[in-house]
Amino acid sequence: MHRSTRRRFLRQLSSGLAFMPLLRSLGKPDPRSFSNIVFVCIDDLNDWVSCLLGHPNARTPHIDRLARSGMLFTDCHAAAPICNPSRTATYFGRLPSSSGIYGNEQDWRECSRLAGQESVFECFRKAGMQIYGSGKIHHKGFVRPRIWDEFWPDPRNFRPEGKFSEKEVPHKLKEVRAFRWGILPEPIHRVHPLADEGIREYAVGKLSESRTSHERFALTIGFNRPHVPMIVPERFFRMFPIEDLKLPFVYDRDLDDLGPIGRRFAKGEGDHEKITAQGLWAEAVQAYLSSIAFIDEQVGHVLDAYNAFDQRESTALVLWSDNGFHLGEKFAWKKKTLWRESTRVPLIIIAPGITEPGSICNRPVSLVSLLATICDLIGSEAPASLDGRSLLPLLENPRADWDEPVVSCLGRRNIAIRNQDWTYIEYEGGEEAELYHRSRDPREVQNLWPVARPEVLSLMKSLCPKGPVEHDPPVEDTTVWGLDDD
Repeated sequence: MHRSTRRRFLRQLSSGLAFMPLLRSLGKPDPRSFSNIVFVCIDDLNDWVSCLLGHPNARTPHIDRLARSGMLFTDCHAAAPICNPSRTATYFGRLPSSSGIYGNEQDWRECSRLAGQESVFECFRKAGMQIYGSGKIHHKGFVRPRIWDEFWPDPRNFRPEGKFSEKEVPHKLKEVRAFRWGILPEPIHRVHPLADEGIREYAVGKLSESRTSHERFALTIGFNRPHVPMIVPERFFRMFPIEDLKLPFVYDRDLDDLGPIGRRFAKGEGDHEKITAQGLWAEAVQAYLSSIAFIDEQVGHVLDAYNAFDQRESTALVLWSDNGFHLGEKFAWKKKTLWRESTRVPLIIIAPGITEPGSICNRPVSLVSLLATICDLIGSEAPASLDGRSLLPLLENPRADWDEPVVSCLGRRNIAIRNQDWTYIEYEGGEEAELYHRSRDPREVQNLWPVARPEVLSLMKSLCPKGPVEHDPPVEDTTVWGLDDD
């Protein structure tokens, strides 16, 4: 090649290479360009989802299908293992240790530290979106109804179904408070459909109706089950024959290396002894799996409507759960512990053009990051002083560097910190603690705190929030043991 010709060729090649990133950026959607968002919360769904490998008998083909359409976060945790503080933290991007909302009995609308703060719903509004909703979004009646342009049937009535009598749905376990399950006979089901079916119908109808609209919208959907009472139609129970079920792993000496506070959290009100004494452990597992399968079917209908939506490419979808659930692991039942069964939750995000279909992120993340993430996706400026960093870098590259610790609070003085390597749990402000190696001991069986290296303990303690604030509005710290399990 002639020297001058070669130089000219190299200059052209160099210019072309410099121009390629611009060409790629022109072909890639602006991460702040999503016109709409479908925001789906499921109540009390732990990791018993097939794609999370939480239980070998789990059957969730539709949630799995949703995960194959976007990004699955395999190590997501709630900011609190209780409904109200978890949802409040998620919507405001503020940890309980920053807001003072620690329990179910606290009305976040009366919280002085959240006064004037924007929640995810205000961010939807700021982005110029119409806000539609149905089901359980907030806990109890702690809602601001005017935030929605439309809500079915009413934001204070998130479970619009009748209470089933003992005759209609026999209940075997009266000894364990707020833990009821039962088979809903088909004749009764035909007359009394479940609330989640109506919520699903609303969501599907709203997506269909919005096909002809050019307005931006946020569709917020809150499914109630598998939260108790775990009452679903008989065909879902038939999917899980008792004789085929695998019971959760329980190591009989699991509590031996815990202190008295940890054992108290594990045993609670003695539910494990009450359930196993009556031979009802397998039935409880069957009811939970059946309730998950029921909700999975509702999610499938919403996903079908989303896939058929002609604005799908400009519509993001987020599916998450507010907290996990124990079914005997560590001898614990329900929630209200800081172990992974109570904090680990599904998180799936579909952001067309950003998330690769079927992508998986194994980084430890927190639901408290959802507000900042959604603001990035819809082009709304995130509120100041958030405790959660946007997940957008992970949506773009699931293996991106990520060093954010995951914080979960149970009451004011009990806290769990998770990073890539360790889980550190501290009770009563440090009076007692636990330490688990995450990859070697994913079930959190061997408490290494008494023999841990000082530098590891120092690192994990340094990640704890400084000076968790007092309850706001004020209540006694016993809210973590409160009677209300909603």
